[in-house]
Amino acid sequence: MQKIIAAKTSDQALLFDEANIIVPIEWAYARLQGQLLVFLCLVMGRFWRDHGHTENSLHYIPQAIVAAEGVATVTHEEADRLSLGHLKLLYGQVLQSIGRLDEGLCCKNYQEKNVSVSSPLTLS
Repeated sequence: MQKIIAAKTSDQALLFDEANIIVPIEWAYARLQGQLLVFLCLVMGRFWRDHGHTENSLHYIPQAIVAAEGVATVTHEEADRLSLGHLKLLYGQVLQSIGRLDEGLCCKNYQEKNVSVSSPLTLS
């Protein structure tokens, strides 16, 4: 289903609705809706990377990586592990584009600082 929606979503539509899509991303994060957060950030992460929206990439993709790690740990599904890999690749590409690839370990730092062990972002 993710591939169908992402394939049908044009960049022009995302450009127009980008601010409106940030709201459900923040809602999913605040309510520990890991699968939703991962899906939204996968779609938007590609858009942000391709359109140079670095600030959003640097803020939301690490959150989605943490969520994807939790989801993949719980489900052990190949699709969830692939989502995690895609998010990490996206994040690395963004860091590379701004000359900060050496900061690739910051997702681990982000997790330690902002997501408590007692409230993991996993399945919802």
